[in-house]
Amino acid sequence: MKNGIQFDKRIKSIDVVRGIPIFILLICENTWHWMRGGKQLSHSAWNGLTLADFGFPLFVTCLGVTIPISINNRLKKGDSTLRVFLNILRRSVILIILGLILNYWKTKTLVGLRYPGVLQRMAIVYFVTSLLYLLFKKIKISESRISWIFLAMAIAITIGYYLIAKPYGFDIEGNLAQKVDLFLFKGHLHTPTFDPDGFLTDIVSIASGMFGCTFGCIMYDKEFSDKKKILHMFVLGGLLFISSFIVDKYFFPFNKRLWSSSFVLIMAGIFGISLSVFYYICDIKNINKIFTPLRALTLSPILLYMVISFLNDYVWIKNVNYNGKNIWLCQEIVSKYFTSWSGELDIIVFTSAYVLAWVLVTMILYKKKIIIKI
Repeated sequence: MKNGIQFDKRIKSIDVVRGIPIFILLICENTWHWMRGGKQLSHSAWNGLTLADFGFPLFVTCLGVTIPISINNRLKKGDSTLRVFLNILRRSVILIILGLILNYWKTKTLVGLRYPGVLQRMAIVYFVTSLLYLLFKKIKISESRISWIFLAMAIAITIGYYLIAKPYGFDIEGNLAQKVDLFLFKGHLHTPTFDPDGFLTDIVSIASGMFGCTFGCIMYDKEFSDKKKILHMFVLGGLLFISSFIVDKYFFPFNKRLWSSSFVLIMAGIFGISLSVFYYICDIKNINKIFTPLRALTLSPILLYMVISFLNDYVWIKNVNYNGKNIWLCQEIVSKYFTSWSGELDIIVFTSAYVLAWVLVTMILYKKKIIIKI
């Protein structure tokens, strides 16, 4: 099996794997699940894992896999290291600004404005991982060695986080992440005492991006045959997946809000295994038409996330009068148009219709080749 994939073209398997967490976000990150959603459609209250916990963290890992391909393509086109760096900086700053705008929309005031956020975390992960990769390319380190360096750094962050956080415990109150956030951003957090996207967990999430970049380096390494790439990604993903359960049981439980060491490992493991499987299916065997809806979801992911966030935070929770009761708009829509004929399945039916609507919209944009990037 020779290395037949041209890396100046879009790699279908990456888009498919990136589409999975976006699909999960569409299913789970919706206001109406607060009314009567099942356990898997809501984030874990603290320790544990649900389907909803996989969406954003998997996408953060996906963020890293495209970095080697993107930067190498720009360098091949003749862009200078400075120009590539400025592009990295520009995209990171835009993500932070967009994240702050989303936070401002919720309160309409700068007083108590939440500083951390989802897009801010993506900016930090993207900036640090991209900058390091660009530096390694500048000093002419081989792709294979870069992958080992990123893997070592990701593991070091994961272990180091456990070691410095353990003395404070991993409970809701008193954990190290909470203490750091209260020291740096008190009065500007998601709740008065905690933020799931806080500063310390932002630093730890860089490990997720580095694991993703490790897989990206493996994919881009031209010295590897396709068979070798698949084998390396699958084995590494499997080892990370298995180790996550060991860490969960004996050291640091699965916890999305703390972005725990075991949580980082299981996301990276699932990502690596998935990428190896879809790389074989989509890019080697060229079986990809069935996955076109997932690929379409990834063409403008930041815009899609912002629109979904706007709907959840401002449209669906708009107060309306329905049968003499003051309820949310989403409750009225579900009760009026779905509950009457689907009964207790109304949330499932409505969610399916909602996801289908988004798939149709993104498919239209995909067919027309309309891509909105930052």
